[in-house]
Amino acid sequence: MINPELLNYELRSRFIELIESKSGIIFDKIKENELNQELITLMNKHRIDSFNIFYEYILKNENVLKELVNLFTINETFFFRVPEQLDALKYNVLPELLKNKKNRRIGIWSAGCSSGEEPYSIAITLMESGLYTQEQIKIIGTDINENVINIAKRGEYSGRTLNYVSDYILNKYFTKINNKFRINDRIRNMIEFKYLNLVDDFTKTGYLEDIDVIFFRNVLIYFDIKITKKIIENFFKILNSPGFLFLGPSETLLEISESFEVQMLGNTFYYKKKQEKHINKTTNTPTLNKEEKIQKKNILTSPKNQNKTFKCSYNEFIIQIKKSENDELIKNINEYLEKDPFNKKCLILKLLYLLNYGKEVEIKKFYNYIEDTMPLLPELYYLMGNHYKSKSRYFDAISEFKKDLFINHLYILPRIRLLEIYKIINDEQKSRLEAKNILTMIKSGKYEYFENMSFDNIDLQNYIKKEWFKNLLTY
Repeated sequence: MINPELLNYELRSRFIELIESKSGIIFDKIKENELNQELITLMNKHRIDSFNIFYEYILKNENVLKELVNLFTINETFFFRVPEQLDALKYNVLPELLKNKKNRRIGIWSAGCSSGEEPYSIAITLMESGLYTQEQIKIIGTDINENVINIAKRGEYSGRTLNYVSDYILNKYFTKINNKFRINDRIRNMIEFKYLNLVDDFTKTGYLEDIDVIFFRNVLIYFDIKITKKIIENFFKILNSPGFLFLGPSETLLEISESFEVQMLGNTFYYKKKQEKHINKTTNTPTLNKEEKIQKKNILTSPKNQNKTFKCSYNEFIIQIKKSENDELIKNINEYLEKDPFNKKCLILKLLYLLNYGKEVEIKKFYNYIEDTMPLLPELYYLMGNHYKSKSRYFDAISEFKKDLFINHLYILPRIRLLEIYKIINDEQKSRLEAKNILTMIKSGKYEYFENMSFDNIDLQNYIKKEWFKNLLTY
């Protein structure tokens, strides 16, 4: 019997450091809590009863180290995840590639493909587009977990992973064998599955050549910023031009890379590789003419505007609204905006006022004004998301909250609101996924609040202890 208490802090840290260096995945509190049991399971398999001996053993046995890494790199996935992105691939990316490529061939890489649902979904999407023949398509699926790679190669699935597969697709591209559905050979033969550790330099693998599109979805949250930047840099190197990158709907390259430009499409987005000469020359600030720049500089540096601001707690402002004469309050806000039209906090306060007392037309007009004046202001999207949620306009609300996560995937409040909406509309798959994201972020401490105003005081530790929340995780 192995005593878990014998795993002291120093040795525990060495195991964690080894796994992190091998996989690039950051250990959060959840993974740390799982470490003892996973180590004991593997030690029993290899008939080793000492943590020290086992540590030396895995240093000398690459395959055993891979087994250990596999235990911490299993991600839930399913067919046709985020269909809006697959539509963007089908209706926007593929036509652009056909227009710009000399040969009628396409190379797609699913990086972190898990058990294969993503690359198979991509292959089916390409075949359904009618733009390519089977021989013109090359799809590579890679993962650090060899167990899931073997599942992907078999191509046999059942249960929840098929929830979003229509009967038409099942009948056309799958064959039922007992209680499972097996991908047809013509789709399986389009995809090559390989083991790959993204921490390594994959630009010299030899098989990642002539790549036009990379899918790297719902993986960024597991890596630290240094490794993430290196991975994205290598993506840029191997992608053709034009080349395209798909991240998860709540992930962004903001503050990670300037080598790609975002392409917005309805409620979704993807990235396009920039031309070399355009890198590092873009900005998120609004374009101003010479007079506007001078005016803005004078406003911001004017002595009478120094140290003058409004209190910007959401709850405090709501109280202030209720206590004050409405006309006087909005007059004060407008006077301040005349002096400083680029003041983020004041713009948010006026929107707050309109959301409480304005008409829908006024709200939308001012929303558009802020978006033009101050692009990518996260509080704007959060407030509008809450507004649409209160009006039961759930899909509009989802769109606004996703914009927040596009700006910064570590924002916690938009995720909480998305989870609540998914529960309301009975989307169990997305509810479970968002609950897992929230739990991981809270347990690891890797989450952020908005910069310009505080909203909705939520006790996060109590939030994840709620019975309905825990039920989502144990479903």
